[in-house]
Amino acid sequence: MDSLSKTYNEKFIITFDFSDIIESNSINSYSITVYNKSTDVTNTIIYTSSKGNDYINATIYNGEIGLNYIINCIVILSNDTIFEKNVSLNIIDDKYLDLSKFNLSTIKHLNAITDATNDSQINYYIDSIFRNILKHCRQEFLFKNKIIGRVWNDRDVVFIKDKFTIDSSFDLPIEIGDWIKISYSQYNDGYYQIENISNLTYTISNNKYLKDETNTNIKFELIQFPSEFIYPISIFINEILNTENNGKDIKKEKIDDYEIEYFKPNSNKVFDFISQNSVMLNNHRYV
Repeated sequence: MDSLSKTYNEKFIITFDFSDIIESNSINSYSITVYNKSTDVTNTIIYTSSKGNDYINATIYNGEIGLNYIINCIVILSNDTIFEKNVSLNIIDDKYLDLSKFNLSTIKHLNAITDATNDSQINYYIDSIFRNILKHCRQEFLFKNKIIGRVWNDRDVVFIKDKFTIDSSFDLPIEIGDWIKISYSQYNDGYYQIENISNLTYTISNNKYLKDETNTNIKFELIQFPSEFIYPISIFINEILNTENNGKDIKKEKIDDYEIEYFKPNSNKVFDFISQNSVMLNNHRYV
């Protein structure tokens, strides 16, 4: 049984995907029931639901912080066969998620940086540290340990290379700055940070490569870092910026009378962060 989490005020979409078991049939009817222990609480937490040929979407709202709910979905197929699936859902405090943001605005706020001069450098190191933490900890921080993760399955997704955008068929409950993992695509599996949201269009960081693709079965997963990671990362990035601003990582090249100045990142510094914070990181490492 999948285990999911949402905040109290969040409208949260759960997709019950039956495509793996219904073969050539389709869903004729369905029912959704929500239990807290043995008590039926469906009317207090289900906001709305909808049916596709092989899936059911349920939108969950409210709930009581700290409680666990079991969401039961029963479908009757066109051949009168009955199937059911269950999902476990925890209602969590918004403050936990607020502390778990690992993005440009958080790093700048913690270091009292108000201008955009070093945004490209900060984004580079955020992305690089993120990937090296995943590698070191041997996990993706999805549904594991104390980490909160969320999953959505989307039936109609369009990736647009030139615009760095991902068009979804429904409103994903994610925010600017969130990290997501995409899987089951043809070309675009990977980790992305959301830079902008406009209706159902999600713009990712333009230092990532996308390939044009339209796909009918994409899995989105939200990644949440432990709050204890954020402050050491922000201090480390600030120290790097101070070094770079002193000229050590600002390079110059001259061709004839034309001279350019550019930022050359030092990947060794990211490994320094891993080694300097290994005690903290090892608390979240899978052997």
